[in-house]
This record gives sequence, C-alpha cells and structure tokens, in this order.
Amino acid sequence: MIQNVRRHGPAVFEGQPAVDAVLKQAWYAENVDSIPESARLLLEQYSNLEPEEVVPHVVTMMQDVALGKEIRYLVQDGVPSTQLYGFDLEPEFIELGYQLFRDRDRLQATFVSGDILAEPTTPEGQELARLQGEIDIIFASSFLHVWDWGDMIKAARSLVSMTRPCRGSMILGKQLGSLKAGQYKMPTSRGFNFRHNKESMAQFWQRVGDETGTSWKVEADLYQGHELEENRSHAWSEPDMRMIWFSAVRD
Repeated sequence: MIQNVRRHGPAVFEGQPAVDAVLKQAWYAENVDSIPESARLLLEQYSNLEPEEVVPHVVTMMQDVALGKEIRYLVQDGVPSTQLYGFDLEPEFIELGYQLFRDRDRLQATFVSGDILAEPTTPEGQELARLQGEIDIIFASSFLHVWDWGDMIKAARSLVSMTRPCRGSMILGKQLGSLKAGQYKMPTSRGFNFRHNKESMAQFWQRVGDETGTSWKVEADLYQGHELEENRSHAWSEPDMRMIWFSAVRD
C-alpha cells in the first residue's frame, strides 16, 4: 500500500510560502489542550508515549500535517510495515513523521520524496518512478483536490502507473468536493481547484482510464464530517462545499 504523506499543493498558502505557513501554524487551532481519542491511543500504544506526554508532544510537533499517520495506524493494526510505502513532495516532512511517532528504529515502511506531476525521467520524478507497477492499494487522502482538472488528471495518471497492472488494484481517498462540481478559484493563490460530486468523479475516472488504457469501477459519495467544518473558516469555503470519498477498483 502507498499513502501520500502530505498534499502536493500550491506553493503559497494565504500569501506565504507553504513551509512558512506550516511553521506559523496556519492550519491549526490555538491553545490545544486535547486531541482526538484515536490519535491519543495511537501515540500511546504505537509510539509508547505516557498519557501525560501526548498533548505536550503534539503541541511541540505542530507541523503534524498528515505526517504518515495512516501508515502508523496500519502497522498498529498488524500490517507488516515492509509492505507499506509513503511519499511526500518535501523529504523534511518524512523526517518530521519519524520525530512525531518516535519510530525511526523500528518502522520499515519505504518513504520516497518527489513531485507526482514531474516526468519520470526528471530528478523530481525519478524516485516515484521506481514504484511503477508495484502497488496494490493507493490511499490518496486530501490529495487530488489541490489541483485543477488538468493537473488532477495528470496526477491520477501517475497514481495509475504505480498500481499493479491487474484486476483489483485500488485507488481510494477522500477530499473536498461540492454539490456543484467544477473549478473553484483559490483565493489564497493564483490557481483553481476542481471539486467533484458523485457524477463528476465517475466521469473523471472514465477520462483517466481512457488516457491510461485502463478501466475502473468507481464508487463515491458526498458527506459532511469534521473535515468539512474545519474548512468552513477558510477563504476557499463556499455554501455547496462537501467532503467526498471515492474508491476506484481496476477491472
């Protein structure tokens, strides 16, 4: 399985370079005094933190923005870490994941860095090119929605190239969607992102299949969850915004 460790998004967040924005804690609530129960249990049971250590440790590691936690959940549930892969645009965030979970000496997952939009022959794309045809399941959470339609197609083609060329290979995830599918201007950058509904998600994977010579059985649905409420305060929010989950299984 491969999991994207962090979004590949615009280089600017609310007028700042992305890394600066992270360091400014632009994504996080202030005055954190508790964390979700599932995250607390993971840090206690997987990372062996004492209960009183958990919240101070998370506050210290405020860059904890998708630092491979799904991979650690899978390992905690019994999946051999040698079967897991993760990738990130910036290798520094992979390092931060080791610091957060304190597992450098025991986690045997493979992490690679690179740009999923880069050509495989370029330095930015060579690491990801090593995974072509190797992966059974790709979990792409809060990932594809950072691009407009064209780049989203390009990113999905790269994901398809990583899957094993056999029936049952799967790409799944969740991301921002909308009741009204379409391109949405991102107020904090010069770009657009595409937000799907159920119908457009099916059309999207049909297009990806046509361009890659593959066929996919697609399921998807809109929902409202805590992720949606967390995004309501941002400038890119709009009344029809929803979350959408999807599963694309290779025929």
